[in-house]
Amino acid sequence: MNYLFEVSWQVCNKFGGVSTVICSKAYEAIKEYGQKYFLFGPLLDENQDFIECRNDEYTEIRNALNDISLHYKLGKLNIEGEKPLVILVDYKNRYEVNKLLYSYWKDFGIDSYGCQWDFIEPALFGTAVGEAVVALYKKLVSPKKDNAVLHCHEWRGATTLLYVKKYLSNSRIKNLRCVSKTFIRSNCR
Repeated sequence: MNYLFEVSWQVCNKFGGVSTVICSKAYEAIKEYGQKYFLFGPLLDENQDFIECRNDEYTEIRNALNDISLHYKLGKLNIEGEKPLVILVDYKNRYEVNKLLYSYWKDFGIDSYGCQWDFIEPALFGTAVGEAVVALYKKLVSPKKDNAVLHCHEWRGATTLLYVKKYLSNSRIKNLRCVSKTFIRSNCR
């Protein structure tokens, strides 16, 4: 059985069309992947349409995320019908920004010199989600020799792809969406 990890800045954070896409395809995604369908979004001061789960639910997922000391909230997307699992990740105070941006320059050639918060915030978010994906992959997917699909919407998920590429390069994970370095760089100018 496959897993689907889907990443978007608009999960429980409606401000554009991607949130509509996610809600409209949730039924089919749950039908195909069941409890192996994960949505990742940013943990904000207020997340819309989010129902937090009890602490005794999803123990294996919580253990994987707690093992990497990730601050997160686990819950469901409040839509009609069956509700997909949502992991909202806190990215704000997790990294030393300059060290993180340097690592992306060193590893992938991404020039972030002169970038502002509109680049830095998604880089932080994507990296935190990347850490979560890697932890869940190692805990849930790899031991069962399953496959996983990582689908990152919009450019805000680019560093998720890069993080996963770096730390799971020899794994059975498939990237459906790629964002070019040129596109990332163009957002800094």
